[in-house]
Amino acid sequence: MEYVDDLDAMNREGIYLVQQQSCKGLPNFQEAYKDSIVEVFDFGKVLFQRLTVVSKKNKVYARFGEQKKPKIIGWTALNSYKKGKLPQPKIRWNSWEKYFTEEEHTGAKTVIPKESLSLSGKHLILQQNISARKGGKIGTGGRAAIALRFDDGALEFKEMALSLLEKYAFPFTRVTTSNRVGENSKEKDTFESIQNYVIHHGGEVWNHGVTHTDAPHEKLRYEILGGRNKLRRQMPRIPIDCFAPPGGDSIKYEGHMPSDSPEKWGDSYAGKLILENHGLASGYLRNSYFRPLDGIMRDGQTHYSLDSYNFLRARDLINRAVEWKMGVVLMWHMNSVGQEKKMSFTDFKKTLEYIAQLRDQGALMVLTVSGLGVADRSICYRDNILPISSGNPFRTTITHSKYRQNVSGSTRELSAQVNATPGSKVMSRIGESRKYHEVPESGTFYLRHVATIPLDEQNIVVEIDADAEDVKLLAV
Repeated sequence: MEYVDDLDAMNREGIYLVQQQSCKGLPNFQEAYKDSIVEVFDFGKVLFQRLTVVSKKNKVYARFGEQKKPKIIGWTALNSYKKGKLPQPKIRWNSWEKYFTEEEHTGAKTVIPKESLSLSGKHLILQQNISARKGGKIGTGGRAAIALRFDDGALEFKEMALSLLEKYAFPFTRVTTSNRVGENSKEKDTFESIQNYVIHHGGEVWNHGVTHTDAPHEKLRYEILGGRNKLRRQMPRIPIDCFAPPGGDSIKYEGHMPSDSPEKWGDSYAGKLILENHGLASGYLRNSYFRPLDGIMRDGQTHYSLDSYNFLRARDLINRAVEWKMGVVLMWHMNSVGQEKKMSFTDFKKTLEYIAQLRDQGALMVLTVSGLGVADRSICYRDNILPISSGNPFRTTITHSKYRQNVSGSTRELSAQVNATPGSKVMSRIGESRKYHEVPESGTFYLRHVATIPLDEQNIVVEIDADAEDVKLLAV
């Protein structure tokens, strides 16, 4: 963890340690601040710092600051800017205030400064950001909706599942433990690899903590927020603002797990940390397997783990969702598929094929887990960001994406009715993502292609190198 020696100048989001008692900007509360934990949150013009004094009874202090970025005026300043010598923003800090009482750590009521955002307020803003990225509600038109979730097992996911997801143009959700990724990690995959296939094949990444193990009170903040912050640093081109708690009987999170009741969310320190710093969080709330699809984002919803299922049991779950016109999340650990007493790889392939058949018949939709959160079966509307709908060949550019909340970081499905030479291949493109489609003997087919638009891509080219009609780029 990086040390900091000047809190007044620290505006870079992350988690840090106070290097010395003489660190600038510390509160004047006569505490031993060395090795205290500092969290910095950047909300644009507003900064938020939270300082945890680690002791037998941790004490937490917080303050807000307003930062004003300096204007670049004159040739000298412009040349300095071009050389990377960026002028530092001016920050006006409010005074430090006690953020929690000591009793908070024994379960008593939390004391929050009047000027700070409430837990519900911060969570609501983060939740609204996710909804805005989708362009609002995703209408299913009375259909069921399924989300495909894959926890850890990064290398097995890439080798076994990714090509099938691309084949069927399925969006997906990768739940990732930050310390299990890297060249020397347990899962033998890299952050760069995950970020690339999420962009090119239409996925999203959820925070799963740092170590996938239990943590005592003093390490909960690092375990929960440290995972999110590391994922964001290592994969800066994709949004990471959702949390999925690690499962297992040994994981308690100081009473929060198994997160199966509202009290374990609202009254636990871990539950507050999760909700305060993520826009959407899954969990294990009782009787929440099937979701009502009313467009209301719900935290704590659970999923079906299909690791030990066979195809027939998986098919029954899917049929139930279709019959009830509800939403459901199906989850796999791909490092378990094919193992003894686990779902076989053949049954895994049959399950995805069955979902694709029902989707193509119009019985269900396949979404990301966050997309399932805003799905509404009572409407048909889905956000389409294309300015035109046909062309021969089809080509358009989406510009100024950073000013549009429904573009940057959004996972989208390109769909179109295509006419082309039988036996040829048609290329479709969504920004950096390209996909090639074989044209059937009839010369006409329905094209599907999913991709995630990077946060840093400003002009997104969308094209189909054939005669295309009814072209849409829809939120998933």
